[in-house]
Amino acid sequence: MLIAGARKLESLYMLPALCRLALFPNVTIIPVVSEQQTMSNAVRKGSPLDYVPPLSRDDVVYCAGAPAMVEAISHVASESGAKCYSDPFKPAVSKDDKAGLLSRAADWLGSSELKSGEMLTSPPLSMADWTPLDANGESQSGRERRERHSVSADLYPNQAAPA
Repeated sequence: MLIAGARKLESLYMLPALCRLALFPNVTIIPVVSEQQTMSNAVRKGSPLDYVPPLSRDDVVYCAGAPAMVEAISHVASESGAKCYSDPFKPAVSKDDKAGLLSRAADWLGSSELKSGEMLTSPPLSMADWTPLDANGESQSGRERRERHSVSADLYPNQAAPA
């Protein structure tokens, strides 16, 4: 059984894949949304927790999503003796992060920590341009651009660096 939940019908993740999966024998898909919808009787209203069947020690539960929902399902699984693997989707916030987007944008635009000859790099425009940050909060591509620019400034101190 697979219980897929979302706040709105439009937010159900990978809906076409769920429809294909439902065609297999012995597969039950239960789509659940918390907002009332009138598109299909197959989509139930409520929380995924409302549709978890009685569990036994032989069951294995996988859950992912909002931390409160994952915690509740993990608790139900634990009480029945079922194994539970969970992945709560928590926002990526470090203790150094400011409260919101505007604070981070202001910090980025007003950064005065650049050394002479360094250029401020813009954030990635798409996920194709994204690279993970290292322990210093810096992407590999951003560090390489700054290193190239610093070397160019050393080689050509009196003129603009070649592209």
